Amino acid sequence: AIRQGREEVEKGMRKQSERLRKDAGVLEVDKGGSLLLLSSWKMSAALSRAPQPIKIQLRSLRGAKDRLQRGHYVLLVSMVERVGGQKLKWSGAGTDHCVARSRPKQHLGRFFDLGLSFEEHIFLLAPPRVDARPGMCLQFELVQCKSRLVNEDRCVGWAVFPLFGTQREVLDGKFKTPLLRGAVESWSLDQHRGVELALRQGLQNWIGNLYFRVSTMSRYVHGSKERALRLQHTSDLLGFERAPDELSVSQAPKP
Repeated sequence: AIRQGREEVEKGMRKQSERLRKDAGVLEVDKGGSLLLLSSWKMSAALSRAPQPIKIQLRSLRGAKDRLQRGHYVLLVSMVERVGGQKLKWSGAGTDHCVARSRPKQHLGRFFDLGLSFEEHIFLLAPPRVDARPGMCLQFELVQCKSRLVNEDRCVGWAVFPLFGTQREVLDGKFKTPLLRGAVESWSLDQHRGVELALRQGLQNWIGNLYFRVSTMSRYVHGSKERALRLQHTSDLLGFERAPDELSVSQAPKP
């Protein structure tokens, strides 16, 4: 009976693993690279390898003043393998889950125009803790939209911020990070120390400080809460009633 019960639980976990693989895929380098940052999906770690949804509240860019030209600007947010590295993506989720953007904001480019106010939320799928890498970062790119003064969209500033803490947990809280002038490709940086050195060389490399907040969200997989999903097959096998907190997605409170 014990062996049969164990086999049923393992069978259920394998099914959940295949469902997660189908929905999210694996985390990989965006530019067609063959490096997979998520290893093979093991049956015993199906849920621990599920993507971690995060919510980023973009507050404002302060100190821009006349360092930015007059025009409309969009802030792009993505995940990169390291400072100055390639962007990451979930192969099964599409690029919409890898790069998020704000709505266009106008900046008049005068000395007394302190900066841009975003005040909106964007969402990304972060790697789970078991697949966290120390160098993974959030990358912010400030893009000036095409207009009469600008022939095409162009990146005028960028910043990076660590995605994980010392315990491989997604950093949760309020933060600020400086924006460097120019596009990411115009700098040959691969460490956060390089960003600090660039700022010490002169204020001409600095656009302003970006203020934002990061918070993790609950994970729901096919109508079940993350914790409840672990006990679903065992409870059904033993004939136990499900706990009240095992809500479906439609019944679950909004995050």
